[in-house]
Amino acid sequence: MSGGSSAIEGTGPYARAPIRAGEVVFVWGGGRVISTAELRAIAASGKRYSSAAIGEDEHIVWDVVDADAGGPGGANHSCDPNLWMQNERTVCARRDIAAGEELTMDYALQLQQRNSGHFSPFINARIDSAEQRPTE
Repeated sequence: MSGGSSAIEGTGPYARAPIRAGEVVFVWGGGRVISTAELRAIAASGKRYSSAAIGEDEHIVWDVVDADAGGPGGANHSCDPNLWMQNERTVCARRDIAAGEELTMDYALQLQQRNSGHFSPFINARIDSAEQRPTE
C-alpha cells in the first residue's frame, strides 16, 4: 500500500501492485480492546483516535500514541468498496484490485446481501440473528 491524494476525500491508501480477490490486504494490529463506555469517554475527551467495533461492547481503539499500529488507517468509505472484512482484524480484497487503485471500505455496512459473510464476525451474527427473528 501507498498513500496519496483521494478523489473521494482527503488522502487514502492505494494498491502498489495488483491484488487478487480474496487476498489479505492488511491485518489491524496493535490497539487495545475496550468497552463501549470506555470508547464514549475517549470520544467525549476530544482526544484524536481511530476505532473499530469487533464485538458486542468490544472495540479496538488506536490513538495518536499508537498511530503506527496498523489501525483502520484512512481507507475512505465507498458503497461499492474493493475491501471487506474477513474477520474482526483481517481485511481482504472483495474483488480484483488494479495497481494504483484507491483502497476503500463500506464503513456504513449497508450492503448486507452482497457482502453476506464478509463483515466482522459479530456483525455477521447480528445479521443472521435478525434474519431468524419472526416479524411482528
